Amino acid sequence: MVLNIMFHIEQSSAVRKGDKYDVYEFAKEYNKYANINKLSKRMSILGDPEYCYKFAHDIQGADIALLQDAIIKSGDAEYCYKFACDVKGADINALQDAIIKSHNLKFCCLFAIKVINSDKARLEKEILNAEDPEYCFYFAKNIKSANIEKHQNIVIKSKDAFFCYRFACDVKGADINALQNVVLQSGNAELCYKFAYYVKGADLDKLYNKVIELKNVQYCCEFAETFDCNDKERKKLQDIVLKYGTAKECYEFACYVEGADIKSLYDKFVKIYSIYDDEEKEMCRKFIRMKKNFYYAKNTKNNKNVNKTNKNVEYEK
Repeated sequence: MVLNIMFHIEQSSAVRKGDKYDVYEFAKEYNKYANINKLSKRMSILGDPEYCYKFAHDIQGADIALLQDAIIKSGDAEYCYKFACDVKGADINALQDAIIKSHNLKFCCLFAIKVINSDKARLEKEILNAEDPEYCFYFAKNIKSANIEKHQNIVIKSKDAFFCYRFACDVKGADINALQNVVLQSGNAELCYKFAYYVKGADLDKLYNKVIELKNVQYCCEFAETFDCNDKERKKLQDIVLKYGTAKECYEFACYVEGADIKSLYDKFVKIYSIYDDEEKEMCRKFIRMKKNFYYAKNTKNNKNVNKTNKNVEYEK
């Protein structure tokens, strides 16, 4: 009897003046015995979107419509989206309307991607009207019915090189040349390299020439190491390293690029490395060994060729 009275007093306190945490915890602890309708009403009056969502999701018998209305009234796009995803009995159309009204492009995209029976055409219209390259890319990548050309035109018009690169990488049916032109015009050596490496159908010659033009030592090294360059192409990349590179970059080019001119790179390294930098001192020791091995291998090869020539001459005699 005493426990029963105490329960009703505690519940009455939660219903009349409890905060969001008190109401939620009381309902969760006494779900089977509490007056969930009254507690739902109190939670909806408090109007906190996170706790309205948690109450609807976690508490059996919660008044879904009442809590949903509170979230919609709050205008919180994140919890409108979560409510639509996770709460059984949610009104998808009403929550979608609230998200569109919020103009929150992130949750417009997520709603289209994750929520069953969402109106993708309405959500796409909101994305296109905003002309945001990030969300045009995101929508085009994830929604099969997306109008690729319209989204792509917005991305190209924005001249956002990063999302042009991502669009070319990830969106089926993308216009590779048009997107590549934006990347080339951006003067971003990293994106030029990534476009060349990751995008099928990229024009490697144009991207290679752009990296050379930009004189970006790091991505000259990357290009030489990654792609099958001929001697002329490799020399152009190496010349950039020799002219503008640090001691470490000269060392790395010599280490990782097949066909690199070890002598020229070593000579430049010796001129600019710091005897006070332990890492560069260790590189110097390794470079000396690399140079010795290179010349040993070269001389061995030449000796073999000489022997072969002599044998051929003896045979002819």
